[in-house]
Amino acid sequence: MFAQLRVDHRQGSADDRFTMRSPETDELDRKMMIRCIALSVLSGEKGEYPYGAVIRRASEIVSESINWVANEGDVTRYAEVVVISGAQKALGTVNLEDCVIYASAEPCAYCSYAIRESITSLGPAVVALVPHSALKEAIDKSTFEWEQAIQQSSNKEQCRMPRITCRSWTAEQIKLLRALADSGVSPARASVVLKRSRLAVQSKARELGAPFGDFRQVRAARLARKASDRKAIE
Repeated sequence: MFAQLRVDHRQGSADDRFTMRSPETDELDRKMMIRCIALSVLSGEKGEYPYGAVIRRASEIVSESINWVANEGDVTRYAEVVVISGAQKALGTVNLEDCVIYASAEPCAYCSYAIRESITSLGPAVVALVPHSALKEAIDKSTFEWEQAIQQSSNKEQCRMPRITCRSWTAEQIKLLRALADSGVSPARASVVLKRSRLAVQSKARELGAPFGDFRQVRAARLARKASDRKAIE
């Protein structure tokens, strides 16, 4: 139920910020969340992922949005990000401290970051459908532990950062790469053995003049040789 969480990152301790909604705001929160969920249904009908977001000031909605990623061909057009931008434009200010944001589901890593970056200008966040959220930590710059929050979040896969390396190839690695390419293993398998990306493995193999062949053809030839050897033994 959406009633389970109300996150207020502007005051109180870390525990105080992640508490049940107060009775005073219950009905207003319910009204706004019903609208938020209606937007998520509309989002799904438009071929988007079914997410919606709303920002209100006092009792009035100042900005609302569905996902627009598919329709606009823009991966940055997530509902929560769009609704923050819309509220700032509608009010003519980046200061949203007297506003409240609502999300129909746990924000992804991208949207959580946008909410966290709005910490000095955005009011409380009311979130629905939160199985295990890192949002409390994400919006608290002073206590946020990235590794722990990523491991605990249901958005673990989305939070995973790309591994970027600029390591040089050792003579042993080059020798092993040549052997792997000659043996007919796939680039994917070679990347696991060498602990490097598949692109890096393929690029280095081409640079060495020992590119990986078509895996299926190489495998078929290897199996044919084995069959021939068995037949010769028999």
